Amino acid sequence: MPNSELNQANIKNVDTTSQKENFKLWLATIPSLREPKTQEELALCLGVHSVTLSKWKTTQFMDEVVGLIRSNARNHTIEIINALVQKARDGSFQHIQLFLNYIEKWYPDENEGQQDKEQWDMQRIYQEVLKGVREDLSINNRQG
Repeated sequence: MPNSELNQANIKNVDTTSQKENFKLWLATIPSLREPKTQEELALCLGVHSVTLSKWKTTQFMDEVVGLIRSNARNHTIEIINALVQKARDGSFQHIQLFLNYIEKWYPDENEGQQDKEQWDMQRIYQEVLKGVREDLSINNRQG
């Protein structure tokens, strides 16, 4: 293969790599904050067909997107812990429970039967706590 053909092949590969990385970043962005708003619009911006973007969504590709999301989320850990502590200080039972579970590794003795099982339904608690934390972060982001 002549040198010029090899260079063109490398350029196409670099462009595809860049397009894929941009697509990953776009997918890792909160949908309401994405620009452009739709996958079809993004395809136009990247100079590929929207079907191409769909084909790129392999298991490995999406695992890398999840990795980006986790990495970005870790940037908010301190804010979330601070919001959790504040809600626990304000007397929220669910926030106190979550704080004790995750920070202190404390769990109620299930054999005591003192607490209503429904109170300790962690999925419900997590959903309520996360809703409150999201609201707090939303308020902080608007103020900041």
